[in-house]
Amino acid sequence: LVDSKDIPLIVVPQVSYYGERFFLENLELGYTLTESRHFMLNAILTPGRDSGFFLREDINNFFVDGVIEFSSSLLPNDETLDIDTIDIDDLHKRRLAGLAGLELSSGWGGVQWQLQLLQDVTRVHKGKEARFAVGIASGGQNQHFSASAGLTWKSEALINYYYGISKEEAGLSPLAYEPGSGFTSFARLAWQKKLSPRWRLNASVQYEQLSQAMTDSPIVDENHVVQFFVGGLYH
Repeated sequence: LVDSKDIPLIVVPQVSYYGERFFLENLELGYTLTESRHFMLNAILTPGRDSGFFLREDINNFFVDGVIEFSSSLLPNDETLDIDTIDIDDLHKRRLAGLAGLELSSGWGGVQWQLQLLQDVTRVHKGKEARFAVGIASGGQNQHFSASAGLTWKSEALINYYYGISKEEAGLSPLAYEPGSGFTSFARLAWQKKLSPRWRLNASVQYEQLSQAMTDSPIVDENHVVQFFVGGLYH
């Protein structure tokens, strides 16, 4: 975001639970509706991620791992802006939304893919998201490598809620902005090495290219998000 800074993540939790049907993977709560040898269909509930750019204490800013998740975030500082820019502190609060929907996943020959169709059930922005990712993994018990890439479609209502600027918010400036829907894309590499029965070395890097509907906003300064993580994993 304009006039903002990165947020460092020092201690990052990693939480998972798998029952016969229910599962929890960090911020994603799910229930398996049906599964076969090649397909799995889940009902899921997960927080939207865009609010993490606006709120330091947003729950998205405390988790880093996952096929599609990102948590690098930007926040405004206290510098004064002129009439041709927007002060983020003067905008309406961009709240966290809860998304629910279906997740279809499958894998063949070492390649896995996942499709999520999600709707805002908390009525924060009443928008929709469609997420698709494909990935490969290799390695054994002592070392593991994975690579993934994907696309996320965000509806007009979602992007407008977070990145649009209403006439009331623009005030005297000519920077009112009403975006449409758009696609973001990402690529991610991750590596893990076992050091002992309880300690592993983790490293990952993720690049996300933002949609033009987001980057054309007066409050967005960069056209991409980069997340880099290296550290020890204690299990």
